[in-house]
Amino acid sequence: MLTAAGKVQKELKLSGMNKLDQKKAEREEKEQQKRLADMDPLVRQLKQYREDAEKMRENNQMASIDAKLKSGEGLTPEEEEYLKQNNKDAYREYQEIKEEREAYKKQLKSCKTKEDVEKLKLNKMGNFMAQAQKISNNPVIPKGKKRGLMEKLLKKTMGVQKVHLAFTKTSKYHNLPTEEELTERVKEKTKGQKEIVEKDSSEKDSEQAIAGADLEEEPSGESKEQESVGDKAIDFEEVRETITDYLITDRPRGYGLEYYM
Repeated sequence: MLTAAGKVQKELKLSGMNKLDQKKAEREEKEQQKRLADMDPLVRQLKQYREDAEKMRENNQMASIDAKLKSGEGLTPEEEEYLKQNNKDAYREYQEIKEEREAYKKQLKSCKTKEDVEKLKLNKMGNFMAQAQKISNNPVIPKGKKRGLMEKLLKKTMGVQKVHLAFTKTSKYHNLPTEEELTERVKEKTKGQKEIVEKDSSEKDSEQAIAGADLEEEPSGESKEQESVGDKAIDFEEVRETITDYLITDRPRGYGLEYYM
C-alpha cells in the first residue's frame, strides 16, 4: 500500500509524462496539418496567391521608387530604408545619384555670376553626354549591364536638372550679377581708384593708371566669347533624349515606351 508521500510522487511522475505526451501530440498535429496543407491543391493555390501578391507589392514599390528617380525626385527616409533592406545594389546606386545631386548643389553655391551657373550646367551635361556615348558605343559592355548604366545616368541627369531648376528660382540666384554687370562694377571701382591716383600723382602716373584700367577691361570680351560658345553646348534635354532613345531602342520585351518617358 502506497503512503501519502508515495501517492504524491506517483502523481507528479504521471503529470510530467502527460505534459511530455501532450507536447508530442501537439507537435505531431502540426506536422499532420502541414502535410495536409501541402497535399491540398486549394491550400497550395491560396499560398501561391499570397506569394504572388507579396511579389506584386514589392515590384510596385520598386517601380514607384524607380519612377521617382527617373523624374529627378529624391526618396523619403522610408523609401531609402526599403531599398537598404530589400535591394542592396539599388541602394548603393541611389547613394551615388544622391551624392551627384549634393555635389552639384555645392558647385552652384560657389558661382559668382549667372553665366557661371549656366556654364556649370553645360559642363555637367557635356560630361554626361560623353559618358552616355562612351557606354552606348562600347562593344565590350554586356547588353544588360549597358542598359543599367544608361538608366543610372538618366537618373543622375534628371536629378541634377531638378537641383538646377530649383536653384534658379531662389533669391540667391536672382541676386547674382551677370558678367556684364560685374565688369561694370570693376570698371567703376577702377575709375574711382584712378581718380584718387590722379589727385595725388603726376600726369605720367595718371596715364599709367589709365593704361592699366584699359587692360583690365579686356577679360570681358573673353567672357562674351565663351558665352557664345556655351550657347552651342549640350543642354539637359539633349542628354535626356540621347539616353532615352537608347533605352527605348534597347528596352526589354514587355515594356512600353512610357517606361522610359
